[in-house]
Amino acid sequence: CTRRRRRSRTRLCGRSLARLIDLATLERARGRDAQAEAAYRKALAVTENALGPNHRQVAERLSDLALFELGRGRPADAEPFLRRALAAKEKLLPAGNAELDAAINDFALLEESLGKDSEAEKLYQKALELMERAQGRDSPALAPTLGRYAHLLRRTGNGARADAMDARARKLPRRKEGSGR
Repeated sequence: CTRRRRRSRTRLCGRSLARLIDLATLERARGRDAQAEAAYRKALAVTENALGPNHRQVAERLSDLALFELGRGRPADAEPFLRRALAAKEKLLPAGNAELDAAINDFALLEESLGKDSEAEKLYQKALELMERAQGRDSPALAPTLGRYAHLLRRTGNGARADAMDARARKLPRRKEGSGR
């Protein structure tokens, strides 16, 4: 990206960034993972150089890299990217924000897949606490997190707690069509 003028730099970075992301997606579809990874990493570097490390778009690029690594069956390689993305979103977004809730849930699922069940449990609890505070204890938005948390509890031998989570999820009002996740 050129550094002459902020406006032209931002415009150029935006076009360059879109091309890099398109290139990464194309290379991934062609099965050329090394080239795709290089493009994703370059997109992250361009975004971070233009906007600084604590920006929403940087968090998006980190999530892109994490999803890429997950798609390659490498959850351990995805973890640092998702950790950084979550940390940025926690700084940038208000508690109860749907994007933040999704990031916490995604990280909990990753930790669970890595066998870090106690970490995953803490993250599910955190997500529920933030969502309840922002949306209320009876929000239909809680149901997916309650379900994932119940699955973890059941898998780790906490059937009674899992049943309580499932029962609570069933009691929540249904979401109206077109109302999000």
